[in-house]
Amino acid sequence: ANSWVWIVTTFTLRCESSATNSGAGVKLERNLDTDLFPVIEYDLYHWGFPASSNGISIPITMSWMDKTPDTGTNTYYLKGRRYTSAHTCYIYSLSTTRPFSMQCFEIAQ
Repeated sequence: ANSWVWIVTTFTLRCESSATNSGAGVKLERNLDTDLFPVIEYDLYHWGFPASSNGISIPITMSWMDKTPDTGTNTYYLKGRRYTSAHTCYIYSLSTTRPFSMQCFEIAQ
């Protein structure tokens, strides 16, 4: 393709655990088969908090330049991975206070 796509996503990552720490990793993917931001290690975002706490919510803005988009239509996905199966981590979205957004800008070359 003769264009690049700049992707900007803003979201809140929520992690909950009865343990004293939690963590999650996130990545961007194109068309369910191409990693754009392949780092999905759970320690990318890792927190310690009191065991009595419900968890933690962290606002994140992430951007990436896709320099090799497929010709035609592309679909972009935000994916995550939790620290262990004992943790719950998810993209938290609430339209009034914590909206999820993903904007894609085509840049002609």
